[in-house]
Amino acid sequence: MKILGINSIGNDHAIFLLDTERRDIFAISLERITRIKHDKSGVELIFSEYCDKLQDVDLVCFASEGDGETINVGKSLIFSLKNRMHIYKKFKPQYVKEEIELYKRINKSSLRVLGILSYFTFKKNKLMAKFYRGKGDHAAVKKYILDMLPSKGIKFDFYDHHYCHAASTYYSSQFCRDEDVLALTIDGFGDGYFSKVYRCSNLKMELLAGSKTIQIPGATTELTFFSLGALYGNFTQAMGLKVNSEEGKVEALAAYGDPYNSLFDELIKSVEIDGLSLIPGPNIQQFYDLDNLYSLRKLHGDEDFCAVIQKFLDDILVRYLKVIVKEYGFKKLCLAGGVAANVVTNLKIFESRLFEDIFIYPAMADDGTAAGAALLGAAANHSNCLDWIPNKVMPYWGDDISSYDVLSALEEFANEISFQHNPDWQDEAAKRLHNGEVGALVQGRMEFGPRALGNRSIIASPMTIGIRDRINSGIKRRPAYQPFCPSVMDEERARLFSSSQPNRHMTSAFRLKEEFKDIMPAAAHVDLTGRPQFCRFADNPGFHRLLMKFKELSGYGVLINTSFNKHGRTIVRTPNDALRDFLDCSLDFLVIDNFVVIKKYH
Repeated sequence: MKILGINSIGNDHAIFLLDTERRDIFAISLERITRIKHDKSGVELIFSEYCDKLQDVDLVCFASEGDGETINVGKSLIFSLKNRMHIYKKFKPQYVKEEIELYKRINKSSLRVLGILSYFTFKKNKLMAKFYRGKGDHAAVKKYILDMLPSKGIKFDFYDHHYCHAASTYYSSQFCRDEDVLALTIDGFGDGYFSKVYRCSNLKMELLAGSKTIQIPGATTELTFFSLGALYGNFTQAMGLKVNSEEGKVEALAAYGDPYNSLFDELIKSVEIDGLSLIPGPNIQQFYDLDNLYSLRKLHGDEDFCAVIQKFLDDILVRYLKVIVKEYGFKKLCLAGGVAANVVTNLKIFESRLFEDIFIYPAMADDGTAAGAALLGAAANHSNCLDWIPNKVMPYWGDDISSYDVLSALEEFANEISFQHNPDWQDEAAKRLHNGEVGALVQGRMEFGPRALGNRSIIASPMTIGIRDRINSGIKRRPAYQPFCPSVMDEERARLFSSSQPNRHMTSAFRLKEEFKDIMPAAAHVDLTGRPQFCRFADNPGFHRLLMKFKELSGYGVLINTSFNKHGRTIVRTPNDALRDFLDCSLDFLVIDNFVVIKKYH
C-alpha cells in the first residue's frame, strides 16, 4: 500500500510518501524545490515535480481536519465565541479592557459584545479563506490529485494537526512499543490548539489534554493569539527578525544575556498551568503590544531581551512537564512541533532528569505533520505495518543524486570549475579541512527536516581559528553571534560532552567539556552548548569515514556541520543547486558523489 501524507495548510508545505510493501519513504518539503524558506505557496508544485512517484498512491492523508476551506468559518465563529467566554470567566476586567469599553459604548449585554467581535472574526476568517483558496486548502488539493490520477480510486483521510505531530514522533521512536510514553506537541498553532498531551502505549495514542490558541484583545503583533510559539515569535518580531523563521537568532543571542530582571518576572506570570493545560495569565496583553515590546527591548538591551524569552520558554516547559509527570509518571518523552526546534529548551528538559529517554522528531516543524498523517493512515489500515518505521533512523528520504545528473551539472559549469573523480574522497577532504579550508558535501539522499546531517552539508574544522566568523560572514552571511553545530563520531561522545544521549539528528544541545573550549572553539557556543549530530557508521558510512580520517590528522573526530546553502536560499537539492551555491560563495572545495570540485579562479 502507498500512503501519501500532506501538509498543505500553514507553514512548511510538504509530502511524505510511505510505501508499506517496499518499506520505503520519500519525503520532501516545498521549500527544497522553490528554495524559499518555509514556503507555503502550494503543495501542488511538489505533485507536479514528482508526479511519477505518486501514480500508485492508494490513500491520501491530510495533516489537518476537515475537507473544505483552509479556515472553516463556522468552526472559527464558534471557537472565537468560546474563547471570548473563557476570557470573561477566567481573567480580571483589565484583561478585556477593550471589550468592556465597547460594551459601555453600545450599552448592551456582554453576549452582544461577544457576538459583534465574533462576527468580525467570522468576516476576517472568511476573507482569509478566500485568499488562501487554491494555495493549499484541502478542496483544491483534492481536486488537483483527482485530476492528476483520474483512474485511481483514491481514498482521503483527515487528521488533527497535533495528532499528526504526535504520531510523527511517537511512531518513529525506538520506544513506540513500550507502555506509557508521553507524546507532547508544542508549536504556534494548529487546528485551534498550540499544544496537546498524549499517553501512548503499544502503538495507540490517547489524548489527555490540550492548550488552546486564544485571541488576545488589542494585539498589535503579527501573531495575535495566545501560544508559547506566538510569545516567542512576538519577541522575534520585536528584534526586527522574521517571525516563524528567525527564532533561532533569538535563541543564539540569548546566550550572551542575563534573563534575571523585572521583565522576566513579568513574563513568567503571563502563562499559567491549569490542570494539564497552558492558559494566558492576566498580564498577557503587554506582550502582544509591539510598541511595548520595542520599549522593553530598548530598556533591557538586545542580549537580555532575548535571554528573557529563552529562559521563560525553558522554565515554563520544564514546569509543565513536571506537572504531567507527577500526574502520570511518564519515563519516556516524544516531542514534536515547531517549538521543539529550540535545542536549548530541549537541553533544559534533558537536564531536568524527568525522563529516561527523549526522542525529538527530526522534522519537528509543520513539514513533519505530513509524516504523522501518513503514519496515522497506515496505522488505521494496517496496524502491523509500522514495525519497520523506527529502524529508519536517519531521515535521508529526499532526492537522491544520480551519476548522470552529477556529470551533466559538472559539464554545464566546466568553464568555472575543475573536478576529479576520487572514490577515496574522504582522505583528500580531511586533509583540506585540517589545513583550514571550508568545504561542502553532497552525497546520497537529501535530509527531510531542517538539519543537514552529512548529505547536504558545509563542513570545516572546529579547531581552525576564526573559522566561525569566516563562515558566518563570507558564506552563510548571517550574524556573527550565531553558532555552528558539530558532527561528532559517536565513539567520541563521552570523551567530549559532559552529559548527553545518543542524539543523531541535531535536535538537542549538550554541553561541551570545559577542557575542549580552547581546543575546538568553533564546536560550541559562548555558553559551551553545542547542537551535535552523534554519527554512527551505520547511519552514514561515508560521512563517518570522513570524521574518522579527520581524527587521524587532528586527534578529534569532530567537524563543523551546517546546512549547505547560500544565505537566503534553502538547503541544496540537486547537483545544479550545489554547484550554483558553491560558485556563489567563498567555499574552497566541494565533494559531490565522489568528485572533488574546486574553482578555476579561486
